Amino acid sequence: MDAIVVEVLRLDLLGKLALATFLGGVIGWEREASGKAAGLRTNILICVGAALLTELSIHFSTIPDGVPR
Repeated sequence: MDAIVVEVLRLDLLGKLALATFLGGVIGWEREASGKAAGLRTNILICVGAALLTELSIHFSTIPDGVPR
């Protein structure tokens, strides 16, 4: 039952995106505090986008049985 929940909700992807959001927020908060241009929202968007593109490239580079092409 637990494996079905993990597979359906993609908890691994959600964890990666949450980590990307947190780390992007930390970087953005530091940049906003020092008065630099790209702040909190910009860095969160960049980090989440990079995490999604990385996950997508990994997904497209494997065939259905999980072996790399």
